Amino acid sequence: MMDLPALRSAVLGSSKASYSSSTKPSVGRPRRLERRQVDKVDRGDLGIWWGRGRFNEVLAPFNSRAVCDDVRRWIADCSPVPIIATVMNSESLNSEVDPKPKPVTAERLIGFSDGVIAVIITIMVLQFVTPRGSDISALKPLIPVFLGYLLSFTVVGIYWNNHHHMMRAARQIGAFVMWANLHLLFWLALLPFATAWLGQHFASKWPTFLYGVICILCALAYWILARAIALANPEEAFAASRRGRFGSGYKGNLSLLAYFVGVLLVFVNPAISLICYAFVSAIWFIPSRRLVNL
Repeated sequence: MMDLPALRSAVLGSSKASYSSSTKPSVGRPRRLERRQVDKVDRGDLGIWWGRGRFNEVLAPFNSRAVCDDVRRWIADCSPVPIIATVMNSESLNSEVDPKPKPVTAERLIGFSDGVIAVIITIMVLQFVTPRGSDISALKPLIPVFLGYLLSFTVVGIYWNNHHHMMRAARQIGAFVMWANLHLLFWLALLPFATAWLGQHFASKWPTFLYGVICILCALAYWILARAIALANPEEAFAASRRGRFGSGYKGNLSLLAYFVGVLLVFVNPAISLICYAFVSAIWFIPSRRLVNL
């Protein structure tokens, strides 16, 4: 933060000396010269009319873009001083400052993803229909629906947890990362539909098959997102990839293998396929330590 009192004393001291020595009105036309000075200040002329070089010399210790707003604000408050214009040329203060553009951060992308995932979980709850009966046996038809919801809730929660840790390691993102994130959310948004069909026809062939295919596509989309983040953050990704943090790892490879086996076993016994899907959720229930330590 700039030292504003030091700036005021430096500028006012130099301005008074300059005004008393070099800009003193002549004897013949005192009123006209003062009027010209006031008019020039009131017009807000760019820069300072009493000597741009001298003013830059005074402001040399404070010559940075971060203090420009404070300088302009203070000069605007010093309107009784006729030797400084009310509007200053920003190029004269920042001629040597060329800051690099700030990288796009992941906060907005994380917030958008959290909102979409929250909507996905809410939609899955809406498939529960209130039982018509008042006894405990009226809940029996909802058991398959609850099991499907429990499985899908675990899957979405695991993706949200891992997504949080992975995006926390991203210092900047690009267009590829944003599209890869949307790709992941696209397949996750289809889970409520597959869950509802699986709940209505639990352990049936084609609902179980569709559920497994969507889980495979979600896993592949997450892998693409991880690669996109690694490309957008080469320094962080290089150090992380050496330890297998951005890589698939044994959990990722085992998950894809279990999903593929489950999809193939649908035509043998759909119940075994559901066990394979639940196995993937079980191994990811506790996030990997490598991912948490990113």
